[in-house]
Amino acid sequence: MIEEQTYETCAHCSTSRGLIVVTGCAHPGILELVKRAKELMKQDVWFVIGGFHLVSTDTTRVKAIAQELRKLTKYVGPCHCTGEKAQGIFKNVFKQHYVEIAAGGGTRSVKAY
Repeated sequence: MIEEQTYETCAHCSTSRGLIVVTGCAHPGILELVKRAKELMKQDVWFVIGGFHLVSTDTTRVKAIAQELRKLTKYVGPCHCTGEKAQGIFKNVFKQHYVEIAAGGGTRSVKAY
């Protein structure tokens, strides 16, 4: 029997500023993964990076997810299966707290305020 619930792991690292959550593809949902990391670690989330699995998600839903995630973390770095359209929405919602992630694109340090 195949289980109906989607399971996935993500990495998280505890820092003095809060949790850093690193996702693969976030198949169960990026909000669910971030909320679960916060619940398990009993610490606020500072930065979420990785695939958000939103490439086929409609614009209205992506906006709602971005706005909800803005309440849960200070910085985001969506990449991989997030999709360019969704990345643009996250960039608009997170403004200067959006970190551009690309293979071979160099790095940018994130200042904590």
